[in-house]
Amino acid sequence: MKENSILENIHNALLPYPGRMNQTVRTVISCVFVVIISLSLQIPYIPLSIIVVFFLTQTNIVITKIIGFLFIIAGTLAILVSLLIIIITWNSPFLRILLSSLVFLISFFLMRTTKVGILFYIISIVVIYSQSLVDIAPNAELLVRSILWVWVSVIYTIVVTLIVNTLLLPIEPEKQLTNFLIYQIKIINKCINPTISSTEKDHNIVQVGMDLQAMYKYLRFSIMRDKNNTLDKQYYIEKITLISEIRNLSAKLPQELANEEDKIFATQLANTLENIMLSLEKKSLSEQDIIDYKTTNNVILNRIYSALKRYLDSEKNYLSKEEVESILNKVDQPKERFWIEDAFTNSRYIIFALKTLLSVLVSYFIYTLTDWTGISTFMLSCLIIAQPGLGNVQRKVILRLSGAVIGAAFALFSIMFITNQINSIFGLLLLIIPVFFLAGWVATGQENISYAGIQIAFTFSLALLETTGPVYELTAVRDRIIGIILGIILGSIIHIFISPEREGSIILGKLASIIELVRNEWNPKNKQEMKLTREDIAIKLFECNEFISRVSIEPTWVNNEGSHDSFNQYTQEIFYLLKNIIYNYEKLLLQFDDSKKTMDHKTIESNTEIINQYKNNLFLITLRLQGARTNRPHYPDLNKVKNNNLKELMQNFELSMNSFFNLGR
Repeated sequence: MKENSILENIHNALLPYPGRMNQTVRTVISCVFVVIISLSLQIPYIPLSIIVVFFLTQTNIVITKIIGFLFIIAGTLAILVSLLIIIITWNSPFLRILLSSLVFLISFFLMRTTKVGILFYIISIVVIYSQSLVDIAPNAELLVRSILWVWVSVIYTIVVTLIVNTLLLPIEPEKQLTNFLIYQIKIINKCINPTISSTEKDHNIVQVGMDLQAMYKYLRFSIMRDKNNTLDKQYYIEKITLISEIRNLSAKLPQELANEEDKIFATQLANTLENIMLSLEKKSLSEQDIIDYKTTNNVILNRIYSALKRYLDSEKNYLSKEEVESILNKVDQPKERFWIEDAFTNSRYIIFALKTLLSVLVSYFIYTLTDWTGISTFMLSCLIIAQPGLGNVQRKVILRLSGAVIGAAFALFSIMFITNQINSIFGLLLLIIPVFFLAGWVATGQENISYAGIQIAFTFSLALLETTGPVYELTAVRDRIIGIILGIILGSIIHIFISPEREGSIILGKLASIIELVRNEWNPKNKQEMKLTREDIAIKLFECNEFISRVSIEPTWVNNEGSHDSFNQYTQEIFYLLKNIIYNYEKLLLQFDDSKKTMDHKTIESNTEIINQYKNNLFLITLRLQGARTNRPHYPDLNKVKNNNLKELMQNFELSMNSFFNLGR
């Protein structure tokens, strides 16, 4: 079962999405230009240049420029610091190691505690890697030349990548936002339209949270790109507000509608959505006025119809200025402080830096004492797998090792059967382009596989493109893999056994905060609050699911037998039950709001009182998640509820609550 889940996750991570092919092609084109220029001008460190291309080529030009700017600053600072250390300590190896270690320690601490962590991460990599060059350089002049060539290979690669991303197949954030909104409408259509089959993934609230998060991210990039204030912000905000609401609602529909009346109604709604999608493609107002469709007993379809009708009836003024400003404030997040809040009060950051420094120094001494220059990847592996949280460390280990094995396999095959047949740069390009395309496709995937793509490209380049001539020796590939494996083993041991950073203890707190948000914001008397927080809850559920996924891959063999697996299973069961509770509670509130028009004032007050009792039970769940002992929930008498649909949903909600309180630990 677990193996099937892993394969399914890998399959899902490799599926195409809007913009993935574009980003992959831009990555490959940049790599091709870099290889041609480096070989023609004999610029060394081609593998380093390839890594820069992969990190720099992002989903759109805005992120690419930001990262490129940071790389230029970080690379220049790193080279200057490295040269300064060497100038001061050239005749004193002990002082050189001591000073380099101090700079590394400070840089790694700042990586965790400042908002420009990537800048200090690059400094730490260059400073520590330059120490390996000192030991193999015959004199100071050649050492300085080698370090300066590192700067050249990084800076010129940044320039080439920026040119490719700006001039060739540029992806503008606004276009990306439009494409993603159209993609979301297509998913909504699959969930609604009875003539189109939908998948379980389309109805998954966690997937909805990920999609909503992406929508706001693309809007933020579009606003950042809009220097001349030409972006119609209100137009896109209104579209995002409508689509996010309907996307959330459509996920709660069954994969197949039960009766013919619902199917007819759903088909009409799907046709209206098609018209909205066409207007989005043309960036115009919708050409269709909503028809007064006949509603059904399906509360979700009724709410989708209500949202569409409200939008089409007042498309130019769908949101008030206050609502638009509220969403803009949400997108334009306040400027972060340079330091994180607990930078100097939480000891985990300095301990993390010390652990990483220890692993790097041990690897440096092993590398130096054995005089085995081929395992230069030993130190880099110790540094690269150093991640906050054991789950992140384990993920990095798996991705680095799997990527290195795949890249090395391609390199070995190429050296054994292909490179001796190549006699021109054109032949070399025919060899490397398919590998870079595969690596680029993987690198543009989800976080759970993306680093493997970078590692495939890096390992392959180390074996085939380290020199400007053809490669026939297999020992280099062997040594690189050994260095990676040794670094993974050493780094993992240190991070697992010395003050391990386990994250499992805060999962239940995150789940409790979601239930509190539901309890406080979803008020049966105020549907507007529910509309505004529905997407926030979906995003929080997605983030919590990612967190649980990281914790689930933390190493288990250092715990008491079965304790980690037991806790992991418990948190996953809790997460599933809470999703069910939120789903049933939301559906109950929607049905109650839909049924109010047929109720008298006394009935409305009576049902409101019942729902308020359910809110008290939600508070008991919060207390349970926070570790408190509580009584069993008290359920109201439902015999006085006359509305059968409402009564059924109340019973479903009580069943989901009971499932939670019956879960033992």
